[in-house]
Amino acid sequence: MIGHHIPRTMAHSKAVLQGLSENLYGRFLDRFAGTDLPGFVMTPLLGAYCRVYDVDRGDLETPITGYHNLREFFVRPMKRGARHIDTDPARLTSPVDGAILATGLFLEQPLQTLRIKGKIYMIDDLLGTDVMPAGFRSGSYVLFYLAPGDYHRFHSPMGGVITGVDYLPGTCRPVNRIGRKLFPEVYVTNRRVVIWIRSTDDPPLDVALVLIGAMGVGRMLVRVGDRTIVGDGKKEIRYRMDEPVPLTKGQDLGQFEFGSSALLICSSDSYRTAILAEEGSVRLGMPVVTVARRGETDA
Repeated sequence: MIGHHIPRTMAHSKAVLQGLSENLYGRFLDRFAGTDLPGFVMTPLLGAYCRVYDVDRGDLETPITGYHNLREFFVRPMKRGARHIDTDPARLTSPVDGAILATGLFLEQPLQTLRIKGKIYMIDDLLGTDVMPAGFRSGSYVLFYLAPGDYHRFHSPMGGVITGVDYLPGTCRPVNRIGRKLFPEVYVTNRRVVIWIRSTDDPPLDVALVLIGAMGVGRMLVRVGDRTIVGDGKKEIRYRMDEPVPLTKGQDLGQFEFGSSALLICSSDSYRTAILAEEGSVRLGMPVVTVARRGETDA
């Protein structure tokens, strides 16, 4: 049961945070973030934001004087060449800047589960599906946390095609350390977007990029080819592509609006996988998982 073993003082904090995250705070932040402010207000505000959250201004494509509101800055593009994308086709790369919170492997038997900071999650709950795709009988996973100062766009961890995009409705509770303690089920109750990616080799490798909303995150925007998909988090939306949409490794796939997490789930039904990354800071394009067909030897 959610909240079990939470001290009374913490339970009170939980109730307060829940009310804030789903009501007043979320609406206030959404309105404030989209409000244009004059330059003499916006520039000092962003300067202070960069100092508090340790934003590397050298990564900015546009200087802080070029933004009209906080949302524009938060979903800012990165300067070309600011990140190196590992080109080894046998490696999956980090889809985001942030911190790795958990890594591991999962198996079909006895249950398809993964562990995040001591909490066990069912794979099908995280993916929002009643029937697990055949390719996800076993595999590996990496969980990323994005702090307020991080670059908040997400990119493809591999080349291949997009076969579908699912919007899963839910809450907007915090996913930081305190939030995870107060809301143990946060990764399966918060709003999520699942991008289904498949490699083009035979047999194919299946990957699910799960984008998890957080406190103040009401929207997650996904770019699929020349199409932009936006969900409001209030109703379930499932897109299946008539024709798979090709994508390249490191391709910009969309953006979060404020704090968030990303979960990379990689199948190993036709491949074997191994975790390269360790918990700690990570940057977009760094290798995090290596894959190889069964029977091959590692280089």
